[in-house]
Amino acid sequence: MVRGQIGFTLPDIAAARDDVPEDLEHVLRRACAFDPAERFPHAAAFRDALEGAGFQTGERPVVVEDERVNFLARLRRLFE
Repeated sequence: MVRGQIGFTLPDIAAARDDVPEDLEHVLRRACAFDPAERFPHAAAFRDALEGAGFQTGERPVVVEDERVNFLARLRRLFE
């Protein structure tokens, strides 16, 4: 299994689908890179690259303060 991961290369997307833009293929190759240093550092960077390649990612997530999360964080600090 490890040997398969080391030798894995993302198939040529353009050969299978001629409607996939080269920019999008580049973004996907970076996202699937074996070396973590070559991948996007976080999801927002991946999203931005997709949008830069002309792919619509939809609305931005909305962060909502959740009383339960705040309560659990305060409770956790009590036991630290």
